[in-house]
Amino acid sequence: MNKIITINISGIVFSIDEQAYDMLRQYIERLRAHFKTTDGGNEIINDIEGRIAELLQSRLASGKQFIDDNDVKEVMAVMGDPSQMNMDEEDSSSDNKQQAYSAGNSTAEKRLFRNPDDRVLGGVCSGLGAYFGIDSVWIRLGFAFAFFFAGSGLLLYIILWAVIPEAKTVSERLQMKGERVDINNIEKKIKDEFKVVEDKFKDFASNNKPKATNVVQKLVHVLATIIIGFAQILTRILGFFITLFCVGLFVVAVMVLLGVTWPVSFSLYPFFSVVIASPVMLFLAILGFVALIIIPLVYMVYIGIKLLFNISGSNKMFRNISASSFGIGIALFLVSIIYMISQFAHDGEVNKTITLKAADADTLYVNVKAFSTELNKRKVYHAGSIRLQVYNDDAFLIEHVDLKVTESRNGKFGLVQNIVSQGSSVTDAEAAAKEIQPEISQHDSGVVLQSGYLLPVTGKYRKQQVTYTLLVPKGKTVVFEDGAD
Repeated sequence: MNKIITINISGIVFSIDEQAYDMLRQYIERLRAHFKTTDGGNEIINDIEGRIAELLQSRLASGKQFIDDNDVKEVMAVMGDPSQMNMDEEDSSSDNKQQAYSAGNSTAEKRLFRNPDDRVLGGVCSGLGAYFGIDSVWIRLGFAFAFFFAGSGLLLYIILWAVIPEAKTVSERLQMKGERVDINNIEKKIKDEFKVVEDKFKDFASNNKPKATNVVQKLVHVLATIIIGFAQILTRILGFFITLFCVGLFVVAVMVLLGVTWPVSFSLYPFFSVVIASPVMLFLAILGFVALIIIPLVYMVYIGIKLLFNISGSNKMFRNISASSFGIGIALFLVSIIYMISQFAHDGEVNKTITLKAADADTLYVNVKAFSTELNKRKVYHAGSIRLQVYNDDAFLIEHVDLKVTESRNGKFGLVQNIVSQGSSVTDAEAAAKEIQPEISQHDSGVVLQSGYLLPVTGKYRKQQVTYTLLVPKGKTVVFEDGAD
């Protein structure tokens, strides 16, 4: 029967049989010999003993009364063998070293701690970030947002500060990050911490900065991080609205180009087609419009998507193609505008005297009728002051008709029709005026005029204007019925 011994490891009392005690004592002595000349060797041994105590406690959790040699062997298997470490130190291969130092997987189950190594106040955000694998900056931004907009951020932070334990030992800091707690990782962690402390001491010695300055720097860093985070959020929101707005404008521009009049009141294609006579110039005008309007919208959508999804860098080819196409679009659009202006450079007119059936009557009835019977089937296009209405799908109805009254010199009622127009030359202007055939109907006591005129879809709009001059003799009467102003 083995003798039971009571021992104290890292402040925790254990009952262990004599054989297991000898095995554990020799193991710890080998560890002390290995780390005797290592910087921070005592701290490494203390943390290893703390980890051994945790593992032994877990072995007793099932109700065992004392530690036996099997328990010690399990602990040694988890922590690693110092003799294997010595063999690997003699071997220069880092791959073999990693395999010898580790027993099983390099990762372990994470535990939630407050991180004292990366803290602004209590290390809560940094600890949560390590546990969930999230950058602590985003968690700090979340608490800041909750504090400023919901008012609950500070209370939640204080509660978590009180509930979550601080990672005080190396083992706990390794568990916080999900790293395996063995001899290799403990040694590496402590050496890294010694290196950090040494670097900070050197910086302090060289710069001799007071502690207050470091606190201010931390506060400035936190504020800068928060501001940068909010700026990134606002940038993404801006990118979303830029994309949405430009896509909407793109749809409107396509509707304008194709002549879809709802919900917009400006339609470009019908306007171009009825103004520009040359098919080549019509094509160039439309192409120029596409390059001038559509390409900038597409480029702005590209910018909005980059802001929305935080895409860095720039597509040089896309940028160059867009800029070149936009420049070509400006040139084509200017050429088409100059061409359209040239089509309205000269004036011409055509006059016609109309003999009235009621020329000898004492009273003449004048009525001006609109195209009311068909207007419910029309489409209306607006381009500045020009208002084009599609009439029966084969002509444009343009309501540019005036009526004047003057004295007749021959004692009879008379009607003079005057059509003025513009064109690239006087001849072209007169030809455009002759394309207009206003409708006039008569009866025994009067005349009926139309409120507009029809321009065939094969014709071209050249600001044709129809003016009727009614000749009225002295002593006779003119009655203007509904529709005549």
